Amino acid sequence: VGTNHPSVAVCLGILAATYEAMGRVDDAVREYKDLVQLWKELAGGEEGPNAAAVRLCIVRALWGVQRYGEIPEHVAECVRAREKAFGSVHVATAEALVWSAHTNFVGLQEFQQAAAQYRRCLEVFEANADAAQAASTRFSLANCLRDGGHRKEAL
Repeated sequence: VGTNHPSVAVCLGILAATYEAMGRVDDAVREYKDLVQLWKELAGGEEGPNAAAVRLCIVRALWGVQRYGEIPEHVAECVRAREKAFGSVHVATAEALVWSAHTNFVGLQEFQQAAAQYRRCLEVFEANADAAQAASTRFSLANCLRDGGHRKEAL
């Protein structure tokens, strides 16, 4: 099938996930990055939904080992690609943006930026009647506001 084929992408994804499960995060991230490039090539140079999904795999792998400083570039590319593919008020876009909010809140302690991102996600989840995501995001927003010194607003 050659090296630029969706079947190769599936194999790379399995390899990366296996490395991640084994705790070999650097190897996993390297393979995930290769997979992003392959999906971009398969999509004619665009970072589409498949590459964006892999970016979230990178984010989750880095999150798991608390390498928060490396996350923003990947989550930003993921959000950008999903906004282009689905629009800014789509659940898939908000699901990516919530990772940015989590990173800003927990990892980088950028409470104001995180709160703004949580609010944006909450609007999308509520507009799309996604009660579970809305509840989870509301909880994260409240914790972010509390930890950021806005206790009254968190209630």
